[in-house]
Amino acid sequence: MITNQEQQLNIGVHNRGNDILIIFDCDGVLVDSEPIANRIIVQCFQSEGFNVDLTFADKHFIGISTQDCIKYVELQFKRRVSQSFLRNYENLTKREIKRSLQAIPNIIGALELINYPKCIASGSTPEKIKLSLEVTNIYKYFGSIFSATQVKKGKPHPDIFLHASKEMGFKPDHCIVVEDSDPGVQAALAAEMKPLLYRPHMDILGADSDKVKIFNDMSQLPTIIEKLVSDKFR
Repeated sequence: MITNQEQQLNIGVHNRGNDILIIFDCDGVLVDSEPIANRIIVQCFQSEGFNVDLTFADKHFIGISTQDCIKYVELQFKRRVSQSFLRNYENLTKREIKRSLQAIPNIIGALELINYPKCIASGSTPEKIKLSLEVTNIYKYFGSIFSATQVKKGKPHPDIFLHASKEMGFKPDHCIVVEDSDPGVQAALAAEMKPLLYRPHMDILGADSDKVKIFNDMSQLPTIIEKLVSDKFR
């Protein structure tokens, strides 16, 4: 469990005019957990008789919280999951994270080079975030971690990013968000923050816009951030 002391580390000490906060999503940005999560949640839905497969999950579940995935399926199929659904999903996911979770390629090297204040704002539960970061040796790079369980609405609503920036002592327009999903980008834009969209597969790369910078290798991230800060914030 992430303690209050862990969450509050460094909060409120970076509220200077030219400081920049880098907000990272977790799943798909720091750790390669999306395939694990989708495979297991599909397995759990199928075990309860829902006609859900990986294609369905890839289309509807990326970038949103587990609770929102469940709500979406319940709405589509007009029936509720069992009371044990979430517990079974969390137990299976925890086991698989410990067994096979890997860091996103080149993310640790990138984190070593990013010297701006940073935090995590994720749709996952605090327990899952902490476990994922510990398994992949990324936990030490972040003093402050925020979960969608702390706000009313998850992504694509801006609540989690606005909560993180407020708690960290930064204005939204001085925040850069590193995301891998469309709902995450929508949330960042709604929060009036600058989104960087990680798309590791060249065949789905889109064109950059004035609002979104797209990249496909985490080794590029420190340079992208430095250029953005130089162009926009200095």
